[in-house]
Amino acid sequence: MNELRTRIITDEDRFNQLGEEWRSLWDGASLAAPVFGSFEWYRCWWKHFGGGEKSLFVIVVMDGDRPAAIAPLMLEKTRMRVVPARIVRFIENGNSLHNDFILAPGARRPLLEAIVSCLYEHRDRWDMAEFKNIPEDSENLPLLQQVAEQRGIICGTRPALDSPYIDISCEWEQFYATRTPRTRKTHRNLLNTIDKAGELRMVRLATDREYEAHRSAILDVAANSWTAQVGDSLATPRNCEFFDDLARVAAERGWLDIWLLMLNGRLVAFEYHLRCNGRNHALRASFHEEFSHLSPGAVLDLLVMKELFHDHAETREYDLGGSFDSYKKKWTPALRKHKMIHMFKPVPYARMLHGIEYGIVPVLKRARAAFARKRDGGGTP
Repeated sequence: MNELRTRIITDEDRFNQLGEEWRSLWDGASLAAPVFGSFEWYRCWWKHFGGGEKSLFVIVVMDGDRPAAIAPLMLEKTRMRVVPARIVRFIENGNSLHNDFILAPGARRPLLEAIVSCLYEHRDRWDMAEFKNIPEDSENLPLLQQVAEQRGIICGTRPALDSPYIDISCEWEQFYATRTPRTRKTHRNLLNTIDKAGELRMVRLATDREYEAHRSAILDVAANSWTAQVGDSLATPRNCEFFDDLARVAAERGWLDIWLLMLNGRLVAFEYHLRCNGRNHALRASFHEEFSHLSPGAVLDLLVMKELFHDHAETREYDLGGSFDSYKKKWTPALRKHKMIHMFKPVPYARMLHGIEYGIVPVLKRARAAFARKRDGGGTP
């Protein structure tokens, strides 16, 4: 390895020019690299969610004339709890299920040292860093904290997302036989009920043309689903633009995998997935509230699961995404745990932020939990 050099990309045009180098590094980093580390994902994300109080802060570590590591970061002027703070974080929001640094194989420590050194050299630009949803089994996680603390940076870690997944390495019949009798009976009842409502058909979309043909129906379901009631459906303007763009890019790379449930020729439920490097990631799912009595979301979930097991030559893992909801627990006990690591530079203001996050906030949470226990137990706090 040559002498490492770092540069920070803050300009969107220069960021967009990184595409070829980013793809080369990401493709070589790991055969199991999740799609959320790809250039295509970050470019779509920044186009639709970046800007405003967020600015690019992408660190590129060069080994000679080629990139050896990329830290996909942004700088956000926001608040930590109620206190103003300039926070360096991954380019991400709730749509991003897994985050990590992208490193060439074989030189993990020196590359992480280069990233942390670059952050430290530019510490006048930020107050703290928040690296959210790094997989707990990532080799970067313990080294990152070690390297930062050697620099005098104050660190703290918190549990983050628990993301359920299913290992698809057997036949469907073998896997399904391990589900509880009650779960299998529920599925039979659901299928019998919806079959009586008419002709049922599942459609799988993989091309941009197929997506465009069904786009308006997908958005109609999203706009009339429970996700619309909480303000985060696929039909909201920003989400719509992001997932439209992502569908086109993903189709070009062979990643797009959208599932539709049609009842009497009408779309009643959909699931928006991406498949990449042997993993199938579930990003969004919605069903039309008009048909909620038929549980179309649960029916589609069952049919998709069955199809993925039949496709296990290409898919080795099904990432159910998001939090460990009760309906997902019926499918798998397996979790991919994630951690969030905070870094605070060694100056009074950042030390205050650390004191709030790791001193005051835990005390308040314990007090609230104690109050709730006494209240629920009928006692007086």
